Amino acid sequence: ARSLGRPGTHYHFLPQRPHNPIDLNSRTGSGLLMGHIRGPAHRPFVKLREALLNNDIIRIGYEDEPWHQIMRVNRSVPAKGQFRINKKQAKTPPRGTPVFLTDRREPALMEMIARMENRLRNNPEFSLNDQNGKSAYSRKVKVNKQRSMPGTNSCRELTISLTHPTKNSKDDWGLWLFSNTLDDVSQKNVKRTWYSLPPVIWPLNEKEMADRIRMVLGRGGRQFVLNAPWQVALFSQTKNLELWAGPFCNTANPLAVETLRDIGFKGAVVSPELDKTSALNLPRRCRLPLGIVVSGNWPLCLSRIVSDELVLNQPFVSPRREASWVTRHDDMYWTYPNWPIDLSAHLRSIKEAGYQLLVRLVDPPPKSVQNKKRPGNWNWSIGLK
Repeated sequence: ARSLGRPGTHYHFLPQRPHNPIDLNSRTGSGLLMGHIRGPAHRPFVKLREALLNNDIIRIGYEDEPWHQIMRVNRSVPAKGQFRINKKQAKTPPRGTPVFLTDRREPALMEMIARMENRLRNNPEFSLNDQNGKSAYSRKVKVNKQRSMPGTNSCRELTISLTHPTKNSKDDWGLWLFSNTLDDVSQKNVKRTWYSLPPVIWPLNEKEMADRIRMVLGRGGRQFVLNAPWQVALFSQTKNLELWAGPFCNTANPLAVETLRDIGFKGAVVSPELDKTSALNLPRRCRLPLGIVVSGNWPLCLSRIVSDELVLNQPFVSPRREASWVTRHDDMYWTYPNWPIDLSAHLRSIKEAGYQLLVRLVDPPPKSVQNKKRPGNWNWSIGLK
């Protein structure tokens, strides 16, 4: 009830009661609706559906409206009480404008957090900070000196697709291990192919995926991209196998890479969400060889459900006029934006940093979707804080 923007639903829990989990007519990401603007223009107020607490954050209207504003509540107001709106904008919100609760930090919760912080501060065994408040946690990761130094290694290229290439390719080729791609697992090229597991495998589907893996192993396959660390458990043994942690593992720091190494991975493809500084500094600090996604369509989200009002493989447009499309692979819906990742302009610095695998994802948009002309740098030039 306090998820502030994600309405509850019995979807998938009560199948006898059909329900569309996504209501396109509601603004579910705006916060918890507290009421609507009432009163005259010079003294607007909202009659509250629920109580407001001191220091709550409320939002009036939507971001693209001229009267939109964010306010901090300076006093508690009971349910059904009136909360006066301080006009900070030139335009007064008209009657009927929705008012949302977007953030709540209840005093009782803050007191509990303060008590826990005091306990940690007074107990060095559990403290993660030094006396100056700076992080005291550290773990030294030994760098393998036998590994080739950044800038001196040869880079392999791996293309991951839904089908094998129609023509012979000098690059390594990867095949998504979906049910509809099993026909492409042929005796001819199975030993050279990388097999990429989907990011999400539901418990009911684990046996089926383990059977697919056994089939590939039986035909001689030895190279796999796992897109969740736990997927290593689907293999009865990993000796003589080339297992890489895929981009959906969202590997972003040396400690995560070291953990993957401890599990038994032979390499890791870093998170496509990294910025330039983070990405280029990683290889020299890790003992595993690293890969990076340099091109391809990267999904905004994966979901088990989709609105009944969406048409698969057809574009839909957000209120801000951003186009996306949804496609289905097995029992998961993949939502893509209409612009791909493209780090082609930065390949030289990527190779010099020490990356040993350049990954290209091939899941082309439907013919009805036109890719927007953007650089495709994603977070590369933005910087993460």
